[in-house]
Amino acid sequence: MADEPVPVGASNERVRATYDRVAGVYERLLGPVEAPSQRRAVALLAAEADLGLAGARVVEVGCGPGGRLADLRRRVGQDGTVVGLDAAPAMADRAQGRGGTAVLGDARRLPLAAGSVDAVCALDVLELFSASDLRRVLREVTRVLRPGGLLCVAAMTTADVPDSRFLRAYERLYRGVPGAGRVGCRPVDVGGALAETGFAVVRRERAVRAGVWPVACVVARPR
Repeated sequence: MADEPVPVGASNERVRATYDRVAGVYERLLGPVEAPSQRRAVALLAAEADLGLAGARVVEVGCGPGGRLADLRRRVGQDGTVVGLDAAPAMADRAQGRGGTAVLGDARRLPLAAGSVDAVCALDVLELFSASDLRRVLREVTRVLRPGGLLCVAAMTTADVPDSRFLRAYERLYRGVPGAGRVGCRPVDVGGALAETGFAVVRRERAVRAGVWPVACVVARPR
């Protein structure tokens, strides 16, 4: 994976505490902006998965307030299972009952048995981890996926994106505003991280939020 253009700027524990405090604000302000590209990533996952996810066991790591859990629940149907996992208690509380079970957990140490999951979704969460922790997260995803399982990602990305004023401004603010690093979120090279940890991308689309915010919607599977 390429070197991080921007460091995380805070410990994972401090980032988690930040999202715990701002869960309600995050849901009201960012939820509607993130929703279209997150829905598109889930649609790409369903298009790649056998039977369109019907009957599948799907886990969303970093589910936040649970905006996508109902969509996933609808797609897996009565015979499927949806679990949302988040490290911030306030996020997990908000996600509870929105289409699946929401639990507390750390994506770097998934509380799941090996080979027990058909698909993992990581929507707007990979950007919160340092390079070393991101590798741990993706290796944990590989561990819990069944043979043929899929990973679905939506993430702010620097790769394959033309020169972006938004990203330049975002990085300046992230580096220069005191306390900005506590949100943890900064652009990552999604494709590079996946390739380094043994994933093959099977579907990828670009999305742009609010006309300026570049996002990669990716479906991948372990090689």
